[in-house]
Amino acid sequence: MNDIYEGPVTLVISGEATEVMAALQAVDHGASRTWSGVVHADGLQASFWAAVQSSSVTIRMPDGSQGTARIDMDAESGSATVTGHGPAPF
Repeated sequence: MNDIYEGPVTLVISGEATEVMAALQAVDHGASRTWSGVVHADGLQASFWAAVQSSSVTIRMPDGSQGTARIDMDAESGSATVTGHGPAPF
């Protein structure tokens, strides 16, 4: 089973919330489930992305559900990849 979410999310990093757009996917692997995707926000400063590189962030969905993920910046695209820990929030 694959679940997909595309739309706005909030990244919470060290208590600071930032609105971004996300394309996320959750995948069942038999007894386990993983989720990952890409987040991007026009106009965010490169210094913001540098501050969160390889950090753990909270991804909050519009309905308030949330999950924890590792975030890594892709300097070429200006986007960041996220890899979720635990249940997908969507």
